[in-house]
Amino acid sequence: MRWLVYGEGALSGLIAAKLQQQHQYVMVATRSGTPPQAFILNQESTIELNAFDPAQTPDVVIAALKAYDIETWLEQARQHAWYRQIPLILSYNGMLIAEESLLPANSFHWVTTHGAFRDGAQLNHAGQGESWLGAQQHGSMFPAAMLATLNRSLPPFHWLPNIQNKRWHKLAINCLINPLTVLYDCKNGELLNHPIAKPQQQLANEFVALANQLGMQWTASELVADAQKVIQATAQNRSSMLSDIIRQRRTEIDYLNGFVVQQCEQLGLSAPTHRWLWEHVKAVESRF
Repeated sequence: MRWLVYGEGALSGLIAAKLQQQHQYVMVATRSGTPPQAFILNQESTIELNAFDPAQTPDVVIAALKAYDIETWLEQARQHAWYRQIPLILSYNGMLIAEESLLPANSFHWVTTHGAFRDGAQLNHAGQGESWLGAQQHGSMFPAAMLATLNRSLPPFHWLPNIQNKRWHKLAINCLINPLTVLYDCKNGELLNHPIAKPQQQLANEFVALANQLGMQWTASELVADAQKVIQATAQNRSSMLSDIIRQRRTEIDYLNGFVVQQCEQLGLSAPTHRWLWEHVKAVESRF
């Protein structure tokens, strides 16, 4: 089975390495088009991956990218004959506006709690988690053999008939944690040393009002409790948003709290706390 992985981040490197360790043929497409660099996984195994060869048609594509790169990637992927013929697995933080019209019918969403980070040539699988896979278009099925391979490579890998609920839940948790780590310039666990109870409650209240309008049922107290669990479980981790700020890169705030604000506005709802954090992070970005 031939797997094509797009992306040069920690998550794309992790899934590519794990697939190769299961004796899969893995190609990696880099942004620059140069061959992927070898890296060391968990200070143990040296991983050397194949460069993407357009002459070889993949059986499945995994694109683990920043949300703001998805549309550009889709435009590039459309140039390939396989674009609408094979499963496209997408993984990105947040949500895109009008995904149902933007993403092709053969798109699948990958949501994961596995933690990974890169430090030069080192790639560390920092946190054991789990993954969920589901179709963008309701009713689409994923090939069982491919799902089994994913489950062997980075277990556990669950199939979810309704992946959107899981994506919205992850969106909520990211909105309740990531921008606050930027606000206080701290690791996840260090948030507990700051006055986050009130803003998290307000963020959750605003999110629940939106979710309820869209047919999803959570309570604000559930979301706050879930966010607290993630903070404690990832206490030593630096959020991807804060990592982007430290590296002076664009964050995904537009696709997290910014997305919530835009969706609320369309439905006549108010999300002042999400807007406040959205504007704060954008102000920090503007200093680069």
